[in-house]
Amino acid sequence: MGNFSAVEMGIAPIAAGPIIDFLSATGAVVPPYELDAALLASDAYVIEYRRSNGNSTDAPFDWPKSKRDLEIFGEIEAKTIDSMMRE
Repeated sequence: MGNFSAVEMGIAPIAAGPIIDFLSATGAVVPPYELDAALLASDAYVIEYRRSNGNSTDAPFDWPKSKRDLEIFGEIEAKTIDSMMRE
């Protein structure tokens, strides 16, 4: 079904009703905790989509990166590329 549902003004979290309708129509069985997890994940997806305003963003569980963190990542990346080029 996807991470979100399309609405007139963009996207919205999926709702339980359409999922239950789908399950009833197909005869599929989903444990209640999986349905709950899907609904929570959809809420988180839509919230992050709106917060990011269409820009690429870090995962919500990722830590904020300082300038030094980015320098370290750059150094690691440069070393990795250098070692790949030598092989």
